[in-house]
Amino acid sequence: MQIATCIGCGCDDHQACPLGCWWLRVDYKKGKGVCSECEEHVKTWDSNEPSLDKVKDSGPIHYWFGLTYSSYLVLPRSILQSMPIEWQRKFVDLLEEAQEIVCQPNDNYTVLLKDKKGKFVKDPFRNYRYPPPMPWKEKI
Repeated sequence: MQIATCIGCGCDDHQACPLGCWWLRVDYKKGKGVCSECEEHVKTWDSNEPSLDKVKDSGPIHYWFGLTYSSYLVLPRSILQSMPIEWQRKFVDLLEEAQEIVCQPNDNYTVLLKDKKGKFVKDPFRNYRYPPPMPWKEKI
């Protein structure tokens, strides 16, 4: 049986919300549902028009960013390339899936590193061909 993921918060059959939850609506064929902690999404579900616009202000990414004002997540290429191959494949698969359905904005960005005082500093990850040792929290 396929697992379902909540369209609101991203919980699923294996990882419930922190305070616990149950399905208010679920479609295992589509692998999606609405859990009891996301009751505000039942109307979207019932209208049969699950829209990214209606759920963009909630869900796992929204909660991951928390109360920050950050609009971007910057991941150095050298760190991504140092991930286990299985993680890299999953990551690339998700990026390609997103590119198929989401209009891509201009991607001509420049990333510059600042210290805590706002002064520009040398970025140790800038040259992906010669990265520094990876800052793993624990050995994988």
